[in-house]
Amino acid sequence: MNKLGFSLHTMAQINRRAFRPMIFNNSNFDGLHHILQVDALYIKYFKNMGKLWPGKLRSLTAILHYCYGSFDAALLALRHYDRKSSTDLADTYLKGFR
Repeated sequence: MNKLGFSLHTMAQINRRAFRPMIFNNSNFDGLHHILQVDALYIKYFKNMGKLWPGKLRSLTAILHYCYGSFDAALLALRHYDRKSSTDLADTYLKGFR
């Protein structure tokens, strides 16, 4: 994926299973290390995020914040948005975490 310009940002919703006959907490759905399914979030051109136009940066911020809880990447997108739009949304966003 790196050769295509994508960077792994986070892995959300990791579903694990144990190999039989082991069962944890009386559940077939608890596991140790075997990853059955994972939602991985890749961001294309993470280092070149500043090249996106403001509307895309605003949309990316919302997706990163609300869908993935990726507040640091959302802040980065907002900082790029601020530079292009002469706004100060990133500082306001950051103050919301204090």
